[in-house]
Amino acid sequence: MNEGMGMNEVQRSKWEQTRKIGRRSFILRYGVLGWGVPTAILFSVFMSLKNGASFLSVLPLAIVLFPVGGIAFGGIMWALSERQFAKLQQSDK
Repeated sequence: MNEGMGMNEVQRSKWEQTRKIGRRSFILRYGVLGWGVPTAILFSVFMSLKNGASFLSVLPLAIVLFPVGGIAFGGIMWALSERQFAKLQQSDK
């Protein structure tokens, strides 16, 4: 994002559409499924290549821990986006 980390009009319009799905759905879609699961898989692949461990031995723990981290990631992204959106709404008044 630009303008000192604020939203521009295109980003605002996109956020208006995205926020309609709600906080929980956003966190699940973007935090858990969009960040946590892919990161868990990539981490497991990397660790199996780096350490010679079996992919399937690394994956179970990663597939739990990274999606839990994705909940935090999604929640933080929601909060930051809402804060930027609110500031832009205030500046329009």
